[in-house]
Amino acid sequence: MNTQHAGVMGKAPMVESLEAARGFAALYVTVAHLLQVLGFRSGEGAMPLLVEMIGGYAHQAVLFFFLLSGFSIHYASMHRPLDSVRGVWVYLLLRARRIYPIWLFVYVLAAGLIWLGREAGVPRYVDWWQGMSTWDWIANLLFLGDRSYVCGRLANAMPSTAVWSLGYEVIYYFLYPVFWWSTRRIGIHRTLLIVAAISAVAFALNEYQCHHLWNVMELYIGWCLGAWIAHQRRHGRHFSVGGPTLFLTGSGLLLAALVLGNTRFAVAVEALWLGLFFVMMAWHDSKAALQPMSIRSKYWAAAGMLGMVAMVLAIEQWRMFAPNHTLFQGRVLSFMAIGLVLLILSGQPSASRLQQALTRWLLPLGGLSYAQYLLHMPLIQAGQAWAGLTGVLSALPVILVGAYYLERRMQPWMNQKLPVAWPVSTGQVVTAAR
Repeated sequence: MNTQHAGVMGKAPMVESLEAARGFAALYVTVAHLLQVLGFRSGEGAMPLLVEMIGGYAHQAVLFFFLLSGFSIHYASMHRPLDSVRGVWVYLLLRARRIYPIWLFVYVLAAGLIWLGREAGVPRYVDWWQGMSTWDWIANLLFLGDRSYVCGRLANAMPSTAVWSLGYEVIYYFLYPVFWWSTRRIGIHRTLLIVAAISAVAFALNEYQCHHLWNVMELYIGWCLGAWIAHQRRHGRHFSVGGPTLFLTGSGLLLAALVLGNTRFAVAVEALWLGLFFVMMAWHDSKAALQPMSIRSKYWAAAGMLGMVAMVLAIEQWRMFAPNHTLFQGRVLSFMAIGLVLLILSGQPSASRLQQALTRWLLPLGGLSYAQYLLHMPLIQAGQAWAGLTGVLSALPVILVGAYYLERRMQPWMNQKLPVAWPVSTGQVVTAAR
């Protein structure tokens, strides 16, 4: 932790575990969409539970990206000189340089593939081309599109891409200097309370009349929760809640999300998933992670988790929470089994070795995650349209190679061609790397 604190006024050191988590989330989204393109639907087919567990939570993975994004931006920029117009301008230029060149490349690629498919008479591409208005094409260049089923959208998100989430994050990027200023003036905790109130008001307004801005601001609290974790980490502070409380809180949030998913309270499910991911990320810097739980503490945590599961399954016998009774039970038991395994392994040397191995394997994917996230849908869809299963499977190495080229070749080249430097604030000029 001293290393992290020593980097407060300079370039923030990478948090490898969270970078690896980013890589895993991007990989999960890719696998989920691959299964969807191949016709596997969550909760359907011969192995509904297996399909759901490995591909049914792509949207939740995107919510996790929001927390990771808030963490990354604040972790890198909380001690940057954003107290001047020049500093804010540099920050915005760096954000544009980071996200726009890769998106422009993928935009042209995806548009070209849709046009080729339309010319070849592929029904899917014909429908997509006809469904996009001139405004839709322009809006997607400006990150203003959203999913076609979301009410209040300004434009339809470009088909065969995952660009809709960037439309949310770009607004968060623009708001960050205000968030930064607020944390300096009134503190991180009061700022977070204000953000929570803003998200609650946006939620209420969206229930009254849908609008893209309300859609975006509903989830802003998740992005800022990630920033809060970064704030604590860069100041060397530890999350004070103990291990049993974290496991019980996380289990409660997860069960509530599963229970409410098919009820009239489903509008609250995204907030529950954001809360779960916050607990998972906060674990890294908690006192519980630094001071392993005793056997007695693990016993009581396990008893509490099993008690919640038993209560949910008992109530579900007479008040069904999902159309498929067996599938609901399977997902509850599967998630809780994962939680119990994590509880048992917590603090064990074997768990530390396993985490290090997973981090080492997934870390390269974390560095490619942005390009991979944008590339995977156009290439998977094209592979399926032109060559079926063979094309989809062949798209996977092309996605990884393309992401590597964009992140490791094109992006550094863009950084050299468009150099940006932070203004003098602490007696030195810091050349921006991100």
